Amino acid sequence: MFISYFLFKDGGEIIEKIADWLPIRKKTIKTLMDQFEKVTYAVVFAELFVALAQGVVAVIGFYITGVPLPIFWGVITAFFALIPAVGTAIIWVPASLYLLLSGYLTEDYITIAKGVGLFVYGVLIISTIDNILRVKIIQAKANVHPLIVIAGVIGGVNLFGVVGLFLGPILLSLLMIYFETFRERYE
Repeated sequence: MFISYFLFKDGGEIIEKIADWLPIRKKTIKTLMDQFEKVTYAVVFAELFVALAQGVVAVIGFYITGVPLPIFWGVITAFFALIPAVGTAIIWVPASLYLLLSGYLTEDYITIAKGVGLFVYGVLIISTIDNILRVKIIQAKANVHPLIVIAGVIGGVNLFGVVGLFLGPILLSLLMIYFETFRERYE
């Protein structure tokens, strides 16, 4: 909180000082700063929007299959959608197992079918919607190629953990812009 206060208060001056210290052309710094702003906004927006979308899709699946408290579990699913390794499966897998076990113990084949249906829905819809949406949103908002986004997410998570989900695409796209401006300088 303390650092955030000063970054909000004096952020513009801090950025100008850092830009003055860097041994890079001003045009390149401006390009990198613009790209950083666009990609950062796109990545944060995409992550939050995708988590919300996964939560909404999960609520629909939970409601249709009869999971108790579907809205509550949908909200929890949205929060876990922000955690890369665990993700939404930490919610919908136990929910589908709950339905399977409940159906098995009561010999209710419809509940067993709902459990299987929720599992398939979770694998095909809830867990994969982020792979499509995140890439499309970042590509549309930041004009970054989908391969860079995917490689940035994978590499970022491997290098930085959860924070890499945000940092990976940002750093990789900045690196690509830097190489592009470096190439332009020597052509």
